[in-house]
Amino acid sequence: MAFIYSVTERKNSIPNAKMPRVAVATSRMMGVVPLHQIAKSISVRSTVHRADVNAVLTVLPEVVLEYLSQGLSVRLGELGSFALRFRSKAAAKAEDFSSSNVKKVHIRYTPSPIMLAEMATVPVRSISSLIAEKKKAEEANEKAEEGVKPKENKESDHSGL
Repeated sequence: MAFIYSVTERKNSIPNAKMPRVAVATSRMMGVVPLHQIAKSISVRSTVHRADVNAVLTVLPEVVLEYLSQGLSVRLGELGSFALRFRSKAAAKAEDFSSSNVKKVHIRYTPSPIMLAEMATVPVRSISSLIAEKKKAEEANEKAEEGVKPKENKESDHSGL
């Protein structure tokens, strides 16, 4: 397991910067894990059947949203917690402020200290090193296949019988 990144150059957004362009890392996702795969992985690590895990995970967002809409923070053990946050437009006075000033509601996820500690131990690798490693492995496989040639079929031709 590793965090994967790619490097791109872009314009430096810091005013009066000494470097007009900078190289920055961007995280790369290597794919998506669907809900049924998560349920399968959980069921392998527990005594709960995959269908039961899937049912619980399917209803979890609904339950979390229910509690969030009641103004509660939702803590999911070592995974972390979720809380509603929003952006609002300022008003000149408190009495001028109304719910129409609220512009964007979002959910904030805060990982638990245990989750943060675990993530700190995950190595970081560039996508280019992974590509080079894969190419090297493919070349090694090709060389190994070239070294083992298939045996020719030396059976006699019986078509004239």
